[in-house]
Amino acid sequence: MYKVLKKNGEVQDFDPKKIEEAVIKSGGTEDEGIKIANEIESWLDEVAQDGVVDGILIRSKVIELLQEINPDAAAAFEAYRK
Repeated sequence: MYKVLKKNGEVQDFDPKKIEEAVIKSGGTEDEGIKIANEIESWLDEVAQDGVVDGILIRSKVIELLQEINPDAAAAFEAYRK
């Protein structure tokens, strides 16, 4: 199980459902959310260091992948900041 380093320094378990939900809230479809979450999970193998990946990297990768399949949702996703 991968961990995510949040910008506040907190470390949480990686939850692909959060990506799916965020893509849907940004205007993407459920299928797009699932596809991107699956791609992110595979990509984590390449970028995680000791099982931990920075949340900012995940966010950037989601935007990159979403841009390829739904530019409007990507723009909405990018505009949202917690």
